Amino acid sequence: MKPYALVIEDNPTFAQVLADLLEIKGCRAIVAENALNALKLIGELTPKIIFCSINLPGKVNSFFLANAVKNNSQLSNIPLVAISETINDVEKDRTLQAGFDMLFSKPLKFADFARVLKVFLNI
Repeated sequence: MKPYALVIEDNPTFAQVLADLLEIKGCRAIVAENALNALKLIGELTPKIIFCSINLPGKVNSFFLANAVKNNSQLSNIPLVAISETINDVEKDRTLQAGFDMLFSKPLKFADFARVLKVFLNI
């Protein structure tokens, strides 16, 4: 069975591109437009990897989501990959401290994407 991969992204075009790439690489991609919906899906599907935009709208943001995943013993092993429009040292530190395993800038380069899947899913 193909592993589930969750894409949490409020930009529908970027979310679809990332989902399509995941499908091509052999994953079953699910898209959530915000962290609240993503938390519900994570509990239902237990994805093997999560790609998450750092700048999600709403009260439940990407940092809350990362904390919720990493502090749940049944979910804490799921790799969290953050994607951001801009990366500086402060954002990088904040993102990694929140529990994200990797951080990449938009647009996500295919080489970075492929490396993430190789490291975490061996595909």
